[in-house]
Amino acid sequence: MSNVDTQYEIKFLLDANQVLTDEHTLRTELVHLDQSEGQQIDIRFIDTPEQDFFRDNWILRARLKPNKDQWEITYKKRFNFSEGQDLQQVMDHAKELGFDLEDPTCKQEVDWSGADLTFDLSYEVKAKIVQEDNLDEWRGILNENAPPMLKTQKWGERDFSAILTETRVLGPITALKYKGQKDGFQESVEIWTVAGNSIVEISTEATGLEAAESSHRTMESLLAQQNLLPIQHKTSKTGWAMDMLQHPAKREDPFSLLLQGGFNLYFRHARPVGGNGDEDPLSELGKTQARQLGEILRNKKIPLQIPVFSSPVIRALQTAVLAFPNEGEVKTDERLPRVDELQQVLEMKPALGTNQVLVAHYHTFKNQLQEFLDHLALVILQPLGTEQGYRIIRQLDILQASLVKYGSGSY
Repeated sequence: MSNVDTQYEIKFLLDANQVLTDEHTLRTELVHLDQSEGQQIDIRFIDTPEQDFFRDNWILRARLKPNKDQWEITYKKRFNFSEGQDLQQVMDHAKELGFDLEDPTCKQEVDWSGADLTFDLSYEVKAKIVQEDNLDEWRGILNENAPPMLKTQKWGERDFSAILTETRVLGPITALKYKGQKDGFQESVEIWTVAGNSIVEISTEATGLEAAESSHRTMESLLAQQNLLPIQHKTSKTGWAMDMLQHPAKREDPFSLLLQGGFNLYFRHARPVGGNGDEDPLSELGKTQARQLGEILRNKKIPLQIPVFSSPVIRALQTAVLAFPNEGEVKTDERLPRVDELQQVLEMKPALGTNQVLVAHYHTFKNQLQEFLDHLALVILQPLGTEQGYRIIRQLDILQASLVKYGSGSY
């Protein structure tokens, strides 16, 4: 397949709170699709508790469509585009690793999600699963139909057969897929729901880079005109769903928790230009992130103690001032960038019924965090008082969480 013939799927995440009804169905009049009812699809993923497949850019997925008795099983290998790489370079890399791009059973596609691209190779089979809760049946079918490159891959000392013995079926995910058009522009919208929480993605398809770039611009423009285009995140709906399925604690609505007050909200600053020099200001993306942070906290009506505290370092102070632009809303605290003094701030209790925002820097919290603390990531802390320490309640990507429509049964 030449670059000109390569299929592209262009995707954007939407704000589920904006485009879904209280019943988590699509507000088609808002998204302007001409299909009023979605096709329901049952989705499962197969991976280990450590997500060995997913972390190695393999996705093993099964889908069951309405009125069908066979599952569509997909083995997908993703290749990320490094900065400055074009499609031909990524395809050449796949060939160097031994993937046969002339294999007629291999579907090739570029996934363009927001600003991020991956080159995907998908191998699909259909199989009837007699007992959906029977792990051995799933493992047997997956082993029998796995593509050669997956069967010969190693994870340390373990091969594919060994990894399969550690897998489990993750699900169910209920997907609703709508199709339609806007001004002649073909679109699809998928709603994925896990344990009552939903995420929404809109997509279109194109053939060749030129057509894909045109479609990306058109869709981006249409969404922006309708005020339906939030900041895009690296996490895909697949990554989000697997995270929800693997970590039940993350299914709870974090904003309902914060409404109670009593927490310190530790934010790493938004994305800067360059590296992490003290004089590096925020990038344009970082400025947008900071403004959106303030909008989220105001829209969710999170009770905050004012002023919020910020490190005096420029990238942190810019983040705080852009999020809280009114006079007197931000106060610098010299202790926030100093590791040996930071503990004093983290254990201070806010006023009753409020939360204290702290805008600072990368911090490991004595290696208690489960995930990397990315730009504008939030750590929710329960302070225990002076010299009494604190408890880490939850780590959160607040921009991503704001796009999720949470169900009932939260805090």
